[in-house]
This record gives sequence, C-alpha cells and structure tokens, in this order.
Amino acid sequence: MDEFVEVKTVAATIADAMKMKSVSIEKLSQTTGVSDRFITLLLDEKHTKLPSAPYVRGYLARIGAALNLNGEQLWNDFAREHAVPRSGKTDTIATNRFEIRQPNMVALGAGIVVVVALIIFAFRAPAIIGTPTLSLDALPETAATSTLDIKGKIDPKNQLTVNDEIIYPDESGVFEKKVTLSPGFNTFRFKVKGMLGREFETTKQVYLATSTKHVEPKSTTTTTE
Repeated sequence: MDEFVEVKTVAATIADAMKMKSVSIEKLSQTTGVSDRFITLLLDEKHTKLPSAPYVRGYLARIGAALNLNGEQLWNDFAREHAVPRSGKTDTIATNRFEIRQPNMVALGAGIVVVVALIIFAFRAPAIIGTPTLSLDALPETAATSTLDIKGKIDPKNQLTVNDEIIYPDESGVFEKKVTLSPGFNTFRFKVKGMLGREFETTKQVYLATSTKHVEPKSTTTTTE
C-alpha cells in the first residue's frame, strides 16, 4: 500500500513555522516590513485580494527569510496552488499556414492597435513621464512613544524607498511601515522613482521627546530628474 504524504499549503507552512517560533502576525510584520494586512490575507488564503505576482513573490521571500523557510520554494508552491500564469517564448497561438492573407485587413488591424496604444499612452502619460507623487499620511512633529506607523500611497508602478529601504505597496499603491524611533530627532527620507527615472524626494523628521525641551523639526522637498 502506498504511503499517504500530506502536502501542506503555503498558508499552512507559514502558519506552522510561525507557531513553532512563537511569532505573531504583528511581530512578523515588524521583522519583515511586510504589511500585517498582506500576511493575514495570505494565511486566510484569500489570494484574490493579494497584490500582483511580483509583489507576492517579494513578500514570500522576506517571510521565508524571517521564518527560516525557502522563499523561492514558497513562491513556487503558491504559483502552483493558485495557477499564477507564467509567460514564455512558446506561449503563442498557432497560426494556419493555409490561411488566405488579406493585406488590407492586416493594415486595418495594425491601425487599430496603434490608435489604442496612443489612447492608453495619453491616459498614462502623466504617470509615465511626469514627476512621481507621494501621498503621505501626516506624521507627528513630536512622538510620545517609540513606535510609529508610516502610511501613504503612491502609483503602484513606481518604486518607493524610505531611508534607502524599498517599501512594497499593495496593488492599489497603499503602503504601511512600522518603525521604532530613537530618542531625539528621527529623519525619514522618502524617495519615489518613476518609470522613466524621474524622482520625487522629501524628508520628514519626528522628534521622540526625552525631556520638556522641544526643537522645531525640519522638512524639505526636492524633485530631481
């Protein structure tokens, strides 16, 4: 008789590893920088509400590293479980070699493609060639506790770094990062890089009070090309 081997889902594998290491969702989020919302959706196997595949792959790599799991294997298992499409050179539709060619129809089709591409570009032009934007939730000038939530929104096609650390937003561009403040001034450099290399940069400071003395924080904003 063949021995039955139980195959765990990615969610079950991560949940078991968290249980063995006594790691909560909040702690895993703080350790990896991955949103606790994403971790919850992953554990609940609500894959339709997860961000696009490249972000999921990056998140699983971080979670795997934090839990001593193989992040690449987690991604491969996830892609297999949820049938994530993978394109390749052979993913083309076969053609009929006996089909009668009609040059006028080909030209018409090419014209339609060009028109559609121009329309799409017209709508996307500001995001592609314009200066990237950052919508940042208000940060306090002075904090009373050492834990701070940084939240905001960017175009999900752009890249965001906070103090040179890449922050991964969800599919709508919303991001959240928990940070631990040090006594005195804490400086946060936000940089958003667009698709064509244009950048938006701003700096914020949060003061963790250690006495009654208070100094006004500085805030600067620059745009580079």
